[in-house]
Amino acid sequence: MHNMRTLQHMPPHKRLAIARETLEIFAPLAHRLGMWQYKEELADLSFSYLFPEEHAALRSSIDARAAQHTDALDGAKRRIAEMVEADEWLQGHVASIDVEGRTKSVHSTWRKMQRRELSSIASVHDLLALRIVVHPRPSCATDAEESALAYHILGKLHGCWTPMPRTLKDY
Repeated sequence: MHNMRTLQHMPPHKRLAIARETLEIFAPLAHRLGMWQYKEELADLSFSYLFPEEHAALRSSIDARAAQHTDALDGAKRRIAEMVEADEWLQGHVASIDVEGRTKSVHSTWRKMQRRELSSIASVHDLLALRIVVHPRPSCATDAEESALAYHILGKLHGCWTPMPRTLKDY
């Protein structure tokens, strides 16, 4: 990670070789090991050296869209917190719930646009997202109970917002 963060001090030919190696080997390795944040940072840093113009343009577009939607994301977080607090069944089964906002990384956005042949960042529907992490009470720790919690919350979310057809991934 340190090498990638200080890559600007290397000669240009070494920068490209290290960036390519990192993107092809170390970022996928971090992904396989479940080290998601390292994977994203390694991929983004590599991408910034391999495709500087594309990286700068996408970074600018992503930052602009994130700034436009900050209030909406904050409002959605509050709405979810209120929904959880008002649900007596959830209160009895959940120790806590964390609602986190996230912005898709530059490299991940670029890959999705390439894979789906999207011409505009506006077509990337998960550029900004909320992640809901549920911490069940110890008495509700079976797989079936955890699944029931997840689907209960999903149902509540669908009651608040209209789902987009064919965009749900059920892992």
